[in-house]
Amino acid sequence: MKICRTKLKKQTPEPPPDVKVLIDEILSYGNLKELANFLCSIRTWQWSKSELCHWIDVLDLFDDVLEEACRRNPDSWLLECDRSEPVLLPGVLNFTSHLFEHTFSRHLYNSMEHLITLLESSRMNVVLSTLSLLYVFSKRSSFLTHIPRQQRDELMERLTCLAESWGGSSYGSPSTCSKANYFVHMENVDKMTQLPGEIMDDILTTFKVPKEKQIVLFCQLRLAQYLGDYGKRLQCILARLKALSVIMYAGYMTESCSVHLSNGFVEECIELLKSLSSDSLWVSSSVQCFGNRQISNILTTTPNDIRTEILKTLTAMIYLDRQPRLNIITERTNASYYHGFLPTMVRSCISYLLQSSERKIPHSFITALFSFLYYMAGYDSAGDALISSGLTDTLLSVVRSTSILDENITFVTRSVRIIDLFTTTDSETFQILGGMPTFIHRLTKEVELCRQQMSSGDKGDSTMDSEPLLPEHETGSPEMETDLPKQQTAAKGCCAPQRAALIKSLLNFVKKAIQDPMFSESVRHIMDGPLPEQLLHVIQNPDYYGSSLFLLAINVFTSFIFNEPSQLSTLQEKGVTTIIMEALLVKEVCKRQLLA
Repeated sequence: MKICRTKLKKQTPEPPPDVKVLIDEILSYGNLKELANFLCSIRTWQWSKSELCHWIDVLDLFDDVLEEACRRNPDSWLLECDRSEPVLLPGVLNFTSHLFEHTFSRHLYNSMEHLITLLESSRMNVVLSTLSLLYVFSKRSSFLTHIPRQQRDELMERLTCLAESWGGSSYGSPSTCSKANYFVHMENVDKMTQLPGEIMDDILTTFKVPKEKQIVLFCQLRLAQYLGDYGKRLQCILARLKALSVIMYAGYMTESCSVHLSNGFVEECIELLKSLSSDSLWVSSSVQCFGNRQISNILTTTPNDIRTEILKTLTAMIYLDRQPRLNIITERTNASYYHGFLPTMVRSCISYLLQSSERKIPHSFITALFSFLYYMAGYDSAGDALISSGLTDTLLSVVRSTSILDENITFVTRSVRIIDLFTTTDSETFQILGGMPTFIHRLTKEVELCRQQMSSGDKGDSTMDSEPLLPEHETGSPEMETDLPKQQTAAKGCCAPQRAALIKSLLNFVKKAIQDPMFSESVRHIMDGPLPEQLLHVIQNPDYYGSSLFLLAINVFTSFIFNEPSQLSTLQEKGVTTIIMEALLVKEVCKRQLLA
């Protein structure tokens, strides 16, 4: 259903310039295949955050695509998107996932009824794309908890059918002893050439199946037909893992659903994670370049996709159950040992991320791995285990490296945030490894890159300077080409979102360290180096860096002066107080909250 424009605020600010350009570009496409290629090529978001209301015209266009894909004859289970391979649908679902993750006012989204219908598709790639979008809904917002009750019940029913275990005691002796015929027996379903939707239509013309049982029957029929095909069986496994993750993040886990997380499920997931060949982790760069692939092959399931989804499901379990299953995960992954399974996998991934030029590590896998580490590090027991395995130094190597593409700079940010969690229980290891100088050096390098960009007006730096930050940690890694579209660069006159996120994480850590007594010796002379100059550059250029970094840079100075009042005169001599007052009182303040 299209978005009701009467619900919009009367005074809506203009979208950021780079977002406006992107919206106009999407709406200007006349060729559906070109639009599909463009939407599917977007792997990482490189534009500013905006209100979802700015995207109404795009979302209405997407709603038409979803409505067409969901069209079917009355009383039929065969959707329009089942009749032939959909061209535009995967791109629409992929882009909506990114859009939902980087916008505000998400309650305006109004195509939920189509997404629920797409879970009934006979094509597993359509089901998987829909589940990926629902995963973003559930993890990044509370959107699914506020949808109408009827839609919530319908969604829960379909997710439960997808997430249920294959076999078990669900249909045991009591049901088989009943006089009523609860079963539809069909031979060799996996050898039938008909689509599951067509088979379902035939069943309903022969058997009287209660309405409330039809979706359960269809999901079981679809599963039975696809289990005999290895590729489709992988897609069924993927669908089950995705459905479980959505249920847990959306808070839909009821007693009836908890049976799907039976005793031993965590162990099964980790065993599967270990059993898949390690060679499947690494794929050639041509496979990762979405722009050079056919639309029909984008969602081809690989063993690495299974690994990625297992990590996401384990992360969701930590989010749901916290301590009970976390202990099992920590033990089974050997997280506390240097040569344990999880630490070894992390070091292997990071090694490829920093050094490999011929082969690329799958972006989705390392994103899931870093997210998994972040959730584990948030708990003392798991965090201590990861620290004892030596991951602090491994993650610091990511912060030191400058051979990483801009599209992968988010992994530097994630490394900083994980290390931040490590230091809450063990700051000594961080300081012994020279963590604070590494962070300051990285911050200096990032601000210098911003300074160069501002002076040259060049917004297309696809790679960072390949020279190492610290002489003793040379990598010598050759530069790698980026496969992002040219449109995915920072808007002229503002800091790239991913680089701004990295600077923000570094400043947040420095601010926390200044206030932490455990870092008192490390930060006492922190303002004697290049840090003040970089902070002042942020303060003097609020339009470029944004209000968040502007305020944070001032807060770093404030925290330092509060903890080291004897250093105030030194900062005054450097002109810090003058520049801050000028930025607040003379220049135009970029946001109202800065005056708070």
